[in-house]
Amino acid sequence: MSKYAPGQVWTYKTRKGEEDSRLTVCQVDVDDELGTIIHVFISNVAIKCDDAPDGLVKNIHHSPYSEAAIDESVLELEAEDVELPDFRDGYRQWREVFEKEEAGIFSLVVSDGVDVMEEAMQRQG
Repeated sequence: MSKYAPGQVWTYKTRKGEEDSRLTVCQVDVDDELGTIIHVFISNVAIKCDDAPDGLVKNIHHSPYSEAAIDESVLELEAEDVELPDFRDGYRQWREVFEKEEAGIFSLVVSDGVDVMEEAMQRQG
């Protein structure tokens, strides 16, 4: 059984300048091939995006990670049983594509995952 549960808020090894960022565990799934998947909401980031207000995306509403990647990322459990942020639409979209085997999960540390998302947004813009 995973040590992660919905409603937990963790500090993690953030990118420089995002030390106030936190990850909230929103859902924990178990997949036969990938093992435990931790779905997180990441707050207080500063992802450059021309389409966003002020040119920055400040929250990532849904991001799926391997349990090992979360283990390597988290530092301290700050809170438990918090009200879950709005992650369901992102989760639902990911789940539909995942079930078609057209989406995966991050197996790298969360800060590197944020970098990947920022790079993707830059390419789209």
